Amino acid sequence: MLVKKFSFLAIVLALSFAWTSCDDDDKDDASKPTEFQTALKGTYVPLFTAVGMTGDKWDPYWVECCKIYTDGDEEAAKNSTSYLQYIMTSTIYGADAVSKYGTELKEGSEFRFNCDFINGVAKLTFNGRNITGYDSEGKKVFSHNYTYFGKFSDSTFGMNFDKYKSDDDNADEFTYFYFADDTPATTQHIEFRYGSSEAELGKILEGKYAYWLAAGMLENADDDMVKKCIKLFVDENLGNED
Repeated sequence: MLVKKFSFLAIVLALSFAWTSCDDDDKDDASKPTEFQTALKGTYVPLFTAVGMTGDKWDPYWVECCKIYTDGDEEAAKNSTSYLQYIMTSTIYGADAVSKYGTELKEGSEFRFNCDFINGVAKLTFNGRNITGYDSEGKKVFSHNYTYFGKFSDSTFGMNFDKYKSDDDNADEFTYFYFADDTPATTQHIEFRYGSSEAELGKILEGKYAYWLAAGMLENADDDMVKKCIKLFVDENLGNED
């Protein structure tokens, strides 16, 4: 998750392409999903808002996880909980966020990230190469098939993404998806960006998507998955500090 250390867990993505054989199976290889796309299968909602990972139900567990890094001091753990949740629950991004936070992070400066889904999307369903977005009333917003085409690394935070582009000739805000390595099986959540411009998606603190990194969890996630995700979030951002 993206807070302070901007650290991500690594997984290996195996992409298999066959070029020499002429049988029917080989001809279909280009239309098959990558292993990563297969691992994402399911319907996702925003991690911090829709899943309810913050609030009365889960705050006590946040505090318990944070106490490990505050020598058992409950008040300090509550403060850590508030800080971590605050950083990832901004409601602005793009020009508004740049106006408020600037384009450089300086020691002691305030910044927050928006981790919701944007452009009218409330849920995302992944099924092989297809991604379909729905609004809050269940109406389809978009639906495209996507093909992997490369990697993107942000030098500022060391963030790594796999890039996918829609197969259609669409030029909407869902033409490109950039995925971090997270999957439900490895980190209980996913992190990604989407939009109409590679150039803009390649900027973390500038442009139309500045200070935005979507985070999602399966809509049918059970309590155990939520707890594991909270603990991971706390461990990544409070653990191993100098």
